[in-house]
Amino acid sequence: MRLVHRGCLVLSWVAIACLSYVTAADAASPEPTTSGHDHVAKGEVQFDNQWVPIDDLFKDYEAARIQLQGLNLQMDVMRGRLGELQHQLNEIKSQSAVQERPIRVELSKAKAKQREYQKVFDAKAPMPPQLTPMPPPPTQTFQLAQKYKQEMDAYRKAQDEAKKEMPKIQATITQDETQLKKIADDLETKQAPITDKFKTTSDEMGALLRQANTLAAKIQNMEAAMRAAPDDLRFAHGIVEWEGVFYPLADLEKLYTDTQAEINRVNQQIKAEADAAGRPLPANWRHPQQDRMDTLKALITRVKAVQAAK
Repeated sequence: MRLVHRGCLVLSWVAIACLSYVTAADAASPEPTTSGHDHVAKGEVQFDNQWVPIDDLFKDYEAARIQLQGLNLQMDVMRGRLGELQHQLNEIKSQSAVQERPIRVELSKAKAKQREYQKVFDAKAPMPPQLTPMPPPPTQTFQLAQKYKQEMDAYRKAQDEAKKEMPKIQATITQDETQLKKIADDLETKQAPITDKFKTTSDEMGALLRQANTLAAKIQNMEAAMRAAPDDLRFAHGIVEWEGVFYPLADLEKLYTDTQAEINRVNQQIKAEADAAGRPLPANWRHPQQDRMDTLKALITRVKAVQAAK
């Protein structure tokens, strides 16, 4: 049997030896590596521990920003729902408090009376006067007896009143507490479905927030990767950072054109109003957005210069 391998025309066992030698030699030789400069020259940036085309990364970046805007809009809607549900809960609770207020006032007064009558029940009867072995003067004896009688009369009167009024007070307390419990039960019944909606919405809001935070972190990593690339690379691909965000050059050109047109319109209007009023326009008048647009214009010019040189 004959084999052909890299110029070897040999018998089968010789060919096998030649093939083994060449394979080992190939394995020992490292493959050529591509430097970071070569990747940049190909329009690639390093992201997530790998080199990716900057156009693809920017496309994903724009899609992620649109997705994040959508999540933020959903969360705004959720916040509105949560606010409305909380308002409903507060309204129901406020109505319940209005119902409770007079009952609680009455209950407080009844419990205060209950404590007063309980003190009456707990009070000891007046002690009769103790006569000494030597009989006191008749006048003193009369006075002591009269004082004892007055105290005993007052004690009995207080006891009689407490015995008569205590059941009424206890009935009032029972009635008020029953009414308060019913109001509390009604409040819980009315709040239950709203509370369930509030919890469900809060859970949905939490899930959206976690998703938004994850996406925002990814966007920041994308921005860091594009920001680490040379300006000329980004400019050559029409990717421009403006006020911390990356935009297509065309979007920034439109922003400049539209904003500058509005600035010019406002300047003309202010000048016309000044002329009509017979007063000169201040020499140092400058639209608040003009410096910002001048900076943007210079950036656009720089980007176009890089693109023209490619």
